[in-house]
Amino acid sequence: MGIERVLELMKECGVKPESRECDVYVVWDKALYLNALSAAERLRDADIAAIIHSGSMKFGNQMKRADASGALYALVIGADEAAAGKVGLKALRENLEGYGEQKTLTIDEAISFLGQHV
Repeated sequence: MGIERVLELMKECGVKPESRECDVYVVWDKALYLNALSAAERLRDADIAAIIHSGSMKFGNQMKRADASGALYALVIGADEAAAGKVGLKALRENLEGYGEQKTLTIDEAISFLGQHV
């Protein structure tokens, strides 16, 4: 059984992670792995716990893993964001301001925001 099925079953049964593995889960588009690595390193340098998936995986599956990890936020490195020199920041937990919405920020703005909210 794949991880995606396990995550879906957990969601259907209302099972949530008991603790979070990280504050931020970095989600990235195919050709932007180096951008994502750089962003994760910058987050860690700012003492923000970050995880990045190291294999090739579709965006939607990475978001499912981000949710399952218990992370508070997903930092999104997509083609549109990279072209604009920005990142997406999405709150993953219902109790967080802006839940379900994605902000587009520079990496410095995202780090500043996260430093105040995690």
